[in-house]
Amino acid sequence: MKAGPHRHAKNAGKGESTVKRSALGYGSLVLLFGASLLLGPAAWGAEAKKAVEAKPQAATVAIADHNKNKLFDNLEQRLQAARDDERLPVIVLFGEADTARHLEELKRHVGPFSVKHAYGALSGFAAELTKRQIELAAKLPFIKQIEYDEPVYAAMQTASSWYGTTKRARTSAWTATVTATR
Repeated sequence: MKAGPHRHAKNAGKGESTVKRSALGYGSLVLLFGASLLLGPAAWGAEAKKAVEAKPQAATVAIADHNKNKLFDNLEQRLQAARDDERLPVIVLFGEADTARHLEELKRHVGPFSVKHAYGALSGFAAELTKRQIELAAKLPFIKQIEYDEPVYAAMQTASSWYGTTKRARTSAWTATVTATR
């Protein structure tokens, strides 16, 4: 007679008891996993619940230059409240790839400042500039953009619009419709 999970207990061999135990083990594991999904953070404890709820606050001002004046909107908001001599951390990008030459030219136009970091892959740098220096720099033709230098957190609710995935999804759906109707 073949050993299998449906044999009676009196005929159960060593292998069958293992099958029954492992089936109970998997069932318990599935129930435990299901309960943790349903209960969520409450089942994980207070510390885990705090970690789940501690999300970075969404930016109230977009990290973009909507009015195309070379100053990112979050920097403009800070400039409105800043004193003329107050230094703000910024990232400045040049329109062309000649950082050293543009840095010297920028210092001639806006005055001295210290560079925190010069970027290799991008033509630009990070520094602390005064409100007046930032305003003067934005008027120079070789400046591409100036943004406030702050930590940035990835969040799904903003990532899709910032990086164009929403637009791409709409474009792809439209292309698929056009292709299917041809």
